[in-house]
Amino acid sequence: MMKSSWSITYMGPHHGVVLKKLERLGNLKALEVDRERFLVDGVKVEHTSFCVRHAVNTWPELVVALMRCAQLICPAWQMVLASERLTGGIGDVVSGYHEAYACPVAGLRSVHWDVNQSQVYRRISWLNGQPNRW
Repeated sequence: MMKSSWSITYMGPHHGVVLKKLERLGNLKALEVDRERFLVDGVKVEHTSFCVRHAVNTWPELVVALMRCAQLICPAWQMVLASERLTGGIGDVVSGYHEAYACPVAGLRSVHWDVNQSQVYRRISWLNGQPNRW
């Protein structure tokens, strides 16, 4: 089994169901979930990072499995491919360039994923270990 690392950001009253909707949409299961909550101009924002396990054993199979999963969520992604790493994202920043990159779930502002051949991932932490703020 190999895994990919994911990070999502969502805003507003939808925070309780966004991850579950994304799991259903992408036919994936979020594991090792880490949530950070804070307020931005009085609006609730939640940043969630998690891993997804893929039933594959090689790097090429992992890339194909991730592409299948990502395509279920959104047909267009901004991606960067290196020799042993692939990253992708959709959301407000990316959709400014093209509306095909817009997030498919209400309240969802961004989705980013990362896979690498070494299977070593560094989690994105916005609060740097500080307590949640709402």
